[in-house]
Amino acid sequence: VIIPDGVRCLDNMAFAYCKSLKKITLQGRIDNCYFAVFRESGLEEIEGIEYLSGSRVSSGCFVGTPFYDANETLIIGDRLVWCRDDSETIIVPENVKRIGYLAFYSSKAKRIILPDGLEQIENLAFYNAAVTEMHIPDSVVKAGGGIFGGCSQLKKIRLPQDFGRRKGWHSY
Repeated sequence: VIIPDGVRCLDNMAFAYCKSLKKITLQGRIDNCYFAVFRESGLEEIEGIEYLSGSRVSSGCFVGTPFYDANETLIIGDRLVWCRDDSETIIVPENVKRIGYLAFYSSKAKRIILPDGLEQIENLAFYNAAVTEMHIPDSVVKAGGGIFGGCSQLKKIRLPQDFGRRKGWHSY
């Protein structure tokens, strides 16, 4: 399937359950890749994946696909889309500036070490993760709602000193 330049949105479940779909080619920027776009499809390969770097894409777009199964961690541009690493400690690479929506959903990691240059944490980024402690770097200027939702083992959080006065921070 070729998605031509000019298409800016892949709507919810557009290719879901299409078992014969093996490859998509993106020819231009996609602004929104909604939840479950490729869910349970046969998708194995994405050509032009860099065109998703600015979009609202999450692991939910790809769950149940060979593409999702083959990529334990997915980083597009400077955005960590998902990380399913089952290590006790996960170190997020220095080039990551944004943690995506549900990026660490149900992660088994006890510690997730975020880079000092991180700028944004999207909604529900650590939802239901087993993390016990977290250090949010001072460089984070925007954090979405519910970033620690369902984190029942979380005991210690270090937030930037002035986080209460920062715009762009939602309740966590």
